[in-house]
Amino acid sequence: MRGASALEGVLDQAHGPLSVWVIWESVLPTDSRPPDANTVGLLDDRRVRQFWDPGHLASTALRDGMRAHPTGIPITRQRRHDDADDTLWDAVALFSPAARWAETMPAPYYLDGDVINIVAELERQLESAPR
Repeated sequence: MRGASALEGVLDQAHGPLSVWVIWESVLPTDSRPPDANTVGLLDDRRVRQFWDPGHLASTALRDGMRAHPTGIPITRQRRHDDADDTLWDAVALFSPAARWAETMPAPYYLDGDVINIVAELERQLESAPR
């Protein structure tokens, strides 16, 4: 939840076109249910769409995209136990507006986290983001 609050603060400062997908997924044994209304309500920016992904489909799709389109970003970045096959968690992935999902998800040009620890860098990335 601290990451959601931090992200909301970043979005308050980010102007211009931006689409934000927040993917909530089970990572810990206590994460067996979707986030409640209070948690979802931490992100009330109109550019945000929130999804519950108990099967880690987004995490898997991002890993597959990074394998298909290698970048300088380590594939283990923000995966539990630094394991490329484990779950992505508390991460921010940024994609160019020109990126298109074809056979696989495109690789992000930026991927990092924990969200609460990367606020300043995320703000810099958004300020200089391709338009």
